[in-house]
Amino acid sequence: MRLRSATPADIPAIRAIAQLPQHALLITDEDDAALQAYLDDPTARLLMVEMGSDPSAGFALFCDLGSRAGAVELRRLALREVGRGQGRAFVQMLTDYAFAELGAQRVWLDTNFDNLRAQKTYTACGYQLEGKLRAHGFCAPLNRALDQWIYGILRAEWAALRG
Repeated sequence: MRLRSATPADIPAIRAIAQLPQHALLITDEDDAALQAYLDDPTARLLMVEMGSDPSAGFALFCDLGSRAGAVELRRLALREVGRGQGRAFVQMLTDYAFAELGAQRVWLDTNFDNLRAQKTYTACGYQLEGKLRAHGFCAPLNRALDQWIYGILRAEWAALRG
């Protein structure tokens, strides 16, 4: 598994992953213009995940780079194939990238209240549940707002896990 910067040519692959049935209730499918805006935004980093010979096995989006507090949001992350035991390594790789490459002091993300797989993965990678936002995230397929759970990890916590 390896990360690389996304390019405009990756936008169809990102959209295809976001539109997979297993991601429908979990990941926002942003249009081409929104994805291009992330590529053009110096405070965002859109990455592709390569696995073996697959140059687009997944993607991730970091936002708020350069915040004065050093808090970086991991806004989107998805692998094309789920349930194969790669989620923990994927999240750990993204967390390492945020601290080592982006200079984050804190990494945070959110998930739907009922996304137990993600919650288990984030906790296993050292993230802590920091709060709950009631009826906060809109889920288009359900046409309603869902509770969002906020997870975060501090640089010192990450460093302690790395030993």
